[in-house]
Amino acid sequence: MWYVIYSKPRQEKLALENLQRQGFCCYLPMLQREVVVRGKKQIRDEVLFSRYLFLAELQSDQGLGLAPVRSTKGVSHMLQFAGKPAQVSDQWLQGLKASLAVVEGRPISLFSEGQRLQVSSGPFSGYEVFYAGQDGEQRAQVLINMLGKMQQISLPVSQLKTQ
Repeated sequence: MWYVIYSKPRQEKLALENLQRQGFCCYLPMLQREVVVRGKKQIRDEVLFSRYLFLAELQSDQGLGLAPVRSTKGVSHMLQFAGKPAQVSDQWLQGLKASLAVVEGRPISLFSEGQRLQVSSGPFSGYEVFYAGQDGEQRAQVLINMLGKMQQISLPVSQLKTQ
């Protein structure tokens, strides 16, 4: 069984590091996602469940109690139901790890094919377009309705935003 830990906002990694430093076995589910930063597409590691991480159930011979968890830097509190620490099963966590292993190394795309987007700048600013695919590292192929006909053009990813 695994306990569910609730971290302070955007401090999941800090809580994980500090709990591991104290000798606790923890798991923080992460995935890779494409994001646009300063007009350039980048791949970033993101926490799967914002503010949640998992702490392995303690063995009686470990000598560690749960008291230090609450005061660990980055931890807000342990999730509780009916006054008892919330737990998830080993099978559930192993299933989650297996699911994340399938997508490991393949970041989640910034846009999906056929997704409706808005052009935010440039000569086509304000136009509605449909994502058709990648065109290199920093460009995207999109379909735009021009003169009553769908045309495929290439635009910088930095000019596109979701509606």
